[in-house]
Amino acid sequence: MQRTAAAELDESATPVRTALSVEVRDDRVCVFLPPVETLNDYLELIATIEATAAGLGLPVHVEGYAPPPDPRLNVLKVTPDPGVIEVNIHRRSHGVKRSTLRAAFTTTPITHGSAPTSS
Repeated sequence: MQRTAAAELDESATPVRTALSVEVRDDRVCVFLPPVETLNDYLELIATIEATAAGLGLPVHVEGYAPPPDPRLNVLKVTPDPGVIEVNIHRRSHGVKRSTLRAAFTTTPITHGSAPTSS
């Protein structure tokens, strides 16, 4: 059966559906977060998840999509690479000096027999 251009247009106008997935695994509430539009939406989801987990008396494990970019957030990303750990710090680290963070990462022992290096 051949598809028509009108049918293809109707499908492209259909919004993508996302879902929040919740399950109890290993005696904790595991939640996979979908992408959200705003930081406020993300924080509302997190608050609801925490309240639910507290009501159940279980710890919570959040996975899935990160919060959407927002100027109110500071971002610290740690990326493991073979033989090195890459740390990316937001350009405007509010309240924490880069030198303090650098010192913490270069003086803190790392597990698995790796030793920190300074450059």
